[in-house]
Amino acid sequence: MNSISGKNVSKSNISKFAILSLIGAFLFLIPVKYLDSFNIPVGIVIDWIKSYIHEFTIYVMLAFVSINALLSLISYIFKPKFILEHEWLSKKLATTPFYLISR
Repeated sequence: MNSISGKNVSKSNISKFAILSLIGAFLFLIPVKYLDSFNIPVGIVIDWIKSYIHEFTIYVMLAFVSINALLSLISYIFKPKFILEHEWLSKKLATTPFYLISR
């Protein structure tokens, strides 16, 4: 085992880091020929997903905004424990009257 900054580093951790770093470099940095142009693999996947959900995008966004507004209203009026005690939900949904109206 190697020691870096007082911490033991095993060969399996180094190999995991190296393999995942190579995968990340391939996905985000290496251009690949796709159809008539070059694009990174993540860009190809995003284009593929966009081609299938393009017509539903407005409805998905409407659903997200509506659910957020409804949960904010419920949080403001009823003050449910599960929202107020959960750090992330409380930050997102517990709001002031001004922000509630704007949602």
